[in-house]
Amino acid sequence: MSKYKTQIIKGLTAGIFFCILFGISISAFGQGCETDKFTGKRKCQTPVIDLKTNNSVRANVIGVHNGDATGIVFTFASEEWRYLNNDKIYFLIDGERKSFQLYTVDREVNSSGYSVGVIEQYAIILTTSELNRLAEATTIQFRIGSDEYRLPTEVASKLQSYIK
Repeated sequence: MSKYKTQIIKGLTAGIFFCILFGISISAFGQGCETDKFTGKRKCQTPVIDLKTNNSVRANVIGVHNGDATGIVFTFASEEWRYLNNDKIYFLIDGERKSFQLYTVDREVNSSGYSVGVIEQYAIILTTSELNRLAEATTIQFRIGSDEYRLPTEVASKLQSYIK
């Protein structure tokens, strides 16, 4: 994996990951942008947005930019592995087809509390033109495995506004 592709994955911190898992507001963890005092790179993240689903999966999404790469991180929680063997995610952006390489950020079995389940977290890396296209879209749908979702357009537009 190239340095560019791994930057988005390395940019995710454990604090953000746990906030995504538990649906906690991440405003205390740097929602918005800040400059890394050591590298001088600007790091940004959007608020966590829950995705409406028609299945038993709990899903949410966050946009991130770490100075080198921009992407969207998807987190799925369910009772079973759903996307284990998927390496692509398919989008319909205002009806236009687009696929992205899907990178695994984390997968784990969650056995805390009263239930046992699976957490799967994946990322896509966006070029500037891809981010701009998503930010300008009226409707964004995506499919991973056999499950279809709608991506709120504010994820891309908020992320775009941070890095302009």
